[in-house]
Amino acid sequence: MWIDKAQTARLSAVHDALGPREKGALRNIEASSSEILGLRNRMKWLIQVGLGATFDGSAMQGGKEIIRVSLHHFDDLTRSTNGTILLGENPKDAVLYRILGEAFVAHCGWRTQLSFDERGGGGSTTAPTFAKLCAEGKIVLAIVDSDRSHAGAPLGQTAENVQKIGHTPLQHVHVLHVRYAENLISPPVYEEAFAGKKSELTALAELKQTERQGGTSAFHDHANLKDALGKKALELAVAWMENKDRKRMAKLLGIEKKGPVGELCEKLVAWGIAPNTRPA
Repeated sequence: MWIDKAQTARLSAVHDALGPREKGALRNIEASSSEILGLRNRMKWLIQVGLGATFDGSAMQGGKEIIRVSLHHFDDLTRSTNGTILLGENPKDAVLYRILGEAFVAHCGWRTQLSFDERGGGGSTTAPTFAKLCAEGKIVLAIVDSDRSHAGAPLGQTAENVQKIGHTPLQHVHVLHVRYAENLISPPVYEEAFAGKKSELTALAELKQTERQGGTSAFHDHANLKDALGKKALELAVAWMENKDRKRMAKLLGIEKKGPVGELCEKLVAWGIAPNTRPA
């Protein structure tokens, strides 16, 4: 994201001489510039795409993960302007992740819009799908289940296989801190999404009872919700969340600016706004 401060200052200096349309455009530029600067100061994960020796494809440390990638990395400009591919293990996972990113943006009070090409990797075939996208030079944020039944358990085979794929900084793999995508959804969301669904509500009540008896906050992170809530749970929850107010979703989902969910959401914002920062 590059902001020409000098040009903005020159426009501000001749503000009185501008027409109504030009003044309106200047107000939008100033508002957008302030928001982008705020995003850059707030976010840990940032993507900068451009030309020149400094855009060498390296991820630089120093409190922030600033990924500077040259446009020459791609065979042609169309590969960098078609948008970021958000790859989940299945399409509904990808939709859920996009909603999480949008809820995070609303929670932070930003006006930024996220744009993704949402795709599913087919579960066990996610690794070869990711490999193909990488070979094509696509910009990809791949998010996979950890499959961990408890915090100390080893990663599942899909996560391990995806992590082994060679990729560039703009082709990123994020392994969930929870067992499955379903575990990112809070009980209050499931409860509203399951309205009128007797079997799902019964399963949710049993799950909540087990969680209370377990007495640990980590239970929900690693419980096998695919089996506990049924195969339709994710589909019902995502369908219910899709058209709901994102600020309300952030509250119901318990989204925070820090922690593992915050880091996931920051990556969704960084990759989701990336297409809008590149030349057409």
